[in-house]
Amino acid sequence: AMDTAPKNVRKAAGGEFGWCMLVLAQFAFAEYSRSAATSVTCHTCKGSGRITRTQTTRKVSYPWGKAPYWASKSRAVRPSDWAKWTEVTEIVPAVCEACDGKGTISA
Repeated sequence: AMDTAPKNVRKAAGGEFGWCMLVLAQFAFAEYSRSAATSVTCHTCKGSGRITRTQTTRKVSYPWGKAPYWASKSRAVRPSDWAKWTEVTEIVPAVCEACDGKGTISA
């Protein structure tokens, strides 16, 4: 196979031609031996079915306590003047979207 390799494969491989041919042979064998019933481990979650993702949420806190009742009836003061909003980035667990939480992908 190394003698009959196309010129553009040789050019793309550069000095790593032997390694490139090994990788191509592994891909070719995997493609040849795969059937409709073959399943492989999900590469995104590494078979666990769960991943972590970052989620940005806005949270409210009341440093001076909740707004009094009269603040909602007043035109000069709004209840939102008592609220302090902050954006918090959290790392939350989630179901893997690639395999839908199964951990395997059918070929």
